[in-house]
Amino acid sequence: MKPLLITAVLLLINLAVFAQSLEQSFAKLMDEYKKSPNEYSQNYYSNDYRFLGYRGGKIVGKKEMNLALASLKVTELNYSDLKFYESGNFGIVNGIITIKYGVNTYKDAFTYTFQKQKDQWKNVAGHHTQVEYDQPNKNADNLAKFKTYFEESRLRFIENPVKFFNDECTADFQYVTSKGGVTSLKPLREIFVPKKVLQREMTDLVFRSYGDEVIVVTGKMTHKYQNIDTQALTDYGTETITYTYAKDKTGWKLASAHHSKAN
Repeated sequence: MKPLLITAVLLLINLAVFAQSLEQSFAKLMDEYKKSPNEYSQNYYSNDYRFLGYRGGKIVGKKEMNLALASLKVTELNYSDLKFYESGNFGIVNGIITIKYGVNTYKDAFTYTFQKQKDQWKNVAGHHTQVEYDQPNKNADNLAKFKTYFEESRLRFIENPVKFFNDECTADFQYVTSKGGVTSLKPLREIFVPKKVLQREMTDLVFRSYGDEVIVVTGKMTHKYQNIDTQALTDYGTETITYTYAKDKTGWKLASAHHSKAN
């Protein structure tokens, strides 16, 4: 009778835990992850689980996460700024999480979606974004170097826009014009062959770094051109801009540009 009684008590304890709200259960769930990421992924990720991570922008499922977490050991796990949203069998929590695997520390903003399945909270989706200020020296150095490149690149465009399109854009570069059109490199090269750049000024610029390989620049640009043969002027005035840069083995490349009229 005693083993049966002990089993019944343990079962009641487990049921009581899983009957709790997500907010009440979250600390225990994180303790389970800290104890073994691999076992957590197998036991607490739903079969249709998906994870969105900032590294490479990949979306992966439970199978990939099982492989990724198989050999990881957590030496430190902390979280803060938690906010819970719950309705019925669904719960969402977001905040900041700091995880140390061996000597590597990751600090991310996160959003986890849970669903209660058979009285047990299952993690059905996760989304992490790197907290940029976690590595201030690295990010500051990367941005400083990029800003130098950005200004030099602006001057190279003024000197020879066709060469700029050949050398400093990705092969799949796309440009959304201020009139709502969408175009690519080949038409742009043809448009700029007969043109001379008279003005290309950038103001109100904000640089945002996403990992080590993507930087988005937003701001305003005032630009004016002249046809070399006819001397005709094309004055675009001031436009708002969003430029996305991607880094490859050769350096930074402009991957997309979006213009809208500012006045």
